[in-house]
Amino acid sequence: MISNKFSGAHYPEWRKESPAKMAIKLIAVLGAFVLIIYCMLKILIVNKEPLAADKVSEIVSSHGYTPQETTNIYYNSKPDSKKVLEHCVAFQSDDIHFEFFSFNNRNSALDIYGQLYNTITLEYDANHKIEISSSAGNYRTYSLDSLGKYNAVTWVDTTVVYAYCDSENKEEIISILDEMDYLKGKTLFSANK
Repeated sequence: MISNKFSGAHYPEWRKESPAKMAIKLIAVLGAFVLIIYCMLKILIVNKEPLAADKVSEIVSSHGYTPQETTNIYYNSKPDSKKVLEHCVAFQSDDIHFEFFSFNNRNSALDIYGQLYNTITLEYDANHKIEISSSAGNYRTYSLDSLGKYNAVTWVDTTVVYAYCDSENKEEIISILDEMDYLKGKTLFSANK
C-alpha cells in the first residue's frame, strides 16, 4: 500500500505540535508585529519646534498676563546657570504661576524637566489624582491635578515650561500651553492641521 505523505495518514511526529507551543508561536508573531508597528509610528513622529522667549511673552500677553524677563534672577541665585540658561520668562497672577526656560542645549532642558517632574510627583502624590503624560520625538509633557493643585511641566527640545495653579484655574494654563503647541504631541498625520 502506498501512502500519500500529504494525506495525514503518516504525519511525522516532529510536525505535530501541542496547542501550547502553537499559542506561544502565535504570541511571538503577534508581538513582533506590534513591535514593528510601534517602531514605524516612532519614525513617523514629527519633532516640535521650540518657541523663542519673545513668542512666549507674546502668547502670555495675549491671555492678559504680564510676562517678566527673569533670567537675571536665576543668574544671581545660581551663577552656574549662566553657562546653559539663555532666557527665562515668567508671570505670577493670583494663584497662577508660569515659567518658560530656554537653554543652549537639550540635556540641560531635559535635566530641568526631570527635576521639576520629580518635584511635582513627590509633593503632590495622593490617592485621588489625575495624571496625564505623553512623549514623542523631542517632546515630553506631564500634568498632575491633585490635592487642589494643578501642575504641568513640558519639555520641547531646548525649552521647558513649568506652571501651576489651583485646580479650578487649570484651564488658563492649559489654554496657554495649547496656544504654544506645547500640550499635545504631533505625528506626520497631524502636523499639517
